Amino acid sequence: MLMKVAIASIVLAASGFAADAQWLATHNDNPFDKTTEQFTFTVGSTGAVLGVRCLSADAGELAIVFGTPERATKDDALALNLLAPKISLIIDDGTRQDLAAEVDTVEIAGVERLRLVARGADVRQSVDVIAGARRRIAVASAIGDKTFHVTKFGASGSRARIAAVLKACGLDQPAPSQ
Repeated sequence: MLMKVAIASIVLAASGFAADAQWLATHNDNPFDKTTEQFTFTVGSTGAVLGVRCLSADAGELAIVFGTPERATKDDALALNLLAPKISLIIDDGTRQDLAAEVDTVEIAGVERLRLVARGADVRQSVDVIAGARRRIAVASAIGDKTFHVTKFGASGSRARIAAVLKACGLDQPAPSQ
């Protein structure tokens, strides 16, 4: 186990990722349109990913990203979008929040995986709630009254990493925890 931790630490240090407890952060510059994508994320034990992303050129483009371990095709994603998918969140022992999402796929290690992305007015409030998590962040994809891909993520480091992403995108810091 110690060897795996050591190897992971070396890989993270060499890759340009910034890490804060269980959350990692990265940014990608696009010199053609002068934008920077800021992204912070954490990975669950199943390989699922929860992240907060924004583009520096358009501060209104704040998104919550939930990458599932499920294999999917682009046609699968198109079909799921017809069913009004949502990202469901429960922070610590709070109430369930559902955010309208779009489904697409992302290639990870040569395999297309299902990804949900929530954007819009409700996202900022949910980002603040995620940043204020003290113990756990439970996330699932939802269609109708059914939930899928239930994953629990650790909260350690979420506030610092999310605050850094928001600052880099010119957005206000997360609201104080309740």
